[in-house]
Amino acid sequence: MPEEVRDFDLSAASLRASRSDLRTFVDVLADKLDRALPGV
Repeated sequence: MPEEVRDFDLSAASLRASRSDLRTFVDVLADKLDRALPGV
């Protein structure tokens, strides 16, 4: 596999992982805010 393709694959995998982490962070933050501010 050419190095350029391998670098692209690693970059794409990193972006997918970061996106997943961000989604989890936002979900947890939303839950914490919902518990801290009930009825708001």
